[in-house]
Amino acid sequence: MTSKDNLKRVEVLDWAEDHGFIINPSKGYDHYVQYTQKYGACPCDGTRTHCPCPESIKEVQEQGFCLCRLYWRDFETFKKTLKVAP
Repeated sequence: MTSKDNLKRVEVLDWAEDHGFIINPSKGYDHYVQYTQKYGACPCDGTRTHCPCPESIKEVQEQGFCLCRLYWRDFETFKKTLKVAP
């Protein structure tokens, strides 16, 4: 793990805290940090050059999560999207 990875982890966590979001509890943030570091783009949309992206705020407010599902409005919203096997 590099210091660059750690800085991105802190940025992701700070963004969530600053906006009152939670991080995807099933994937955590390592998946997203690795994607961002590898491809240099936001996992939500490859045309977005930074993660966390400003568009995620509106997405979470409107639908409860951002496109890549890193950020969630709250845990209840996350739970409602889970499919329960019969």
